[in-house]
Amino acid sequence: CDEIVEHLADYIHNHQRYVNRGIGLFFTGTVGTGKTMLANLVLKGFVKDGYTCFATTFAQTIDLFTAGWHSPEDKLYFRKKFVDSQVLLLDDVGREQRTKLSDSTFDSILRTRVQEGRPTFLTTNMSAAELESGYGSAVLSLLKEASIYYEFTGEDFRPKSQQRTVDEVKAGLTRPIT
Repeated sequence: CDEIVEHLADYIHNHQRYVNRGIGLFFTGTVGTGKTMLANLVLKGFVKDGYTCFATTFAQTIDLFTAGWHSPEDKLYFRKKFVDSQVLLLDDVGREQRTKLSDSTFDSILRTRVQEGRPTFLTTNMSAAELESGYGSAVLSLLKEASIYYEFTGEDFRPKSQQRTVDEVKAGLTRPIT
């Protein structure tokens, strides 16, 4: 993970160049290895730098998309958040109930964002091969064209994090620890 953080430092340092060229981040790998945390930290920095950003799970994406079928306001909201935001984070792709609707929505969002030069951050527990098998080679090709790919490996850090939190509670500590 240290190597990934080191490479991400370049992305963060040169964020204007990457965002202006529509280059996002594509994180795959093992559950609990920090993909979502790292993507959200980068996105938080972008918000501080004045970018319009939106973060959501892919399952919520489908819910918001279908809400627009019956409401012009919801349709406009979807467009504003998923298409027009400068940087979009789609977290946990592959956990949603996969249907033709989810597949076509994913393809449409990615295709539109790539064509308009808007970076997308994507996290998934699926491997690149599983993503290709599940969503098709066109989606994987779009991601590879417009993203920097990182594969996260290692053990799930959440059990250690949970134990640290319990130990802090027992010791009467609160965050941030000073």
